[in-house]
Amino acid sequence: MESDKGNSVENLELMHNDFIKADGFADKLYSIIQQKFGDTKEAIKAKIGKLHKK
Repeated sequence: MESDKGNSVENLELMHNDFIKADGFADKLYSIIQQKFGDTKEAIKAKIGKLHKK
């Protein structure tokens, strides 16, 4: 099985359950993304910010 670590947040596929686990809290969602993809919290925020501006 191939690891998801290091994949870009721009290409990530979050499951509905991931959003439920985050329970509306951004920090919880960042932690889930960090665990799945290995990006830092700062990198996640920056990439989400770029997506939001589009």
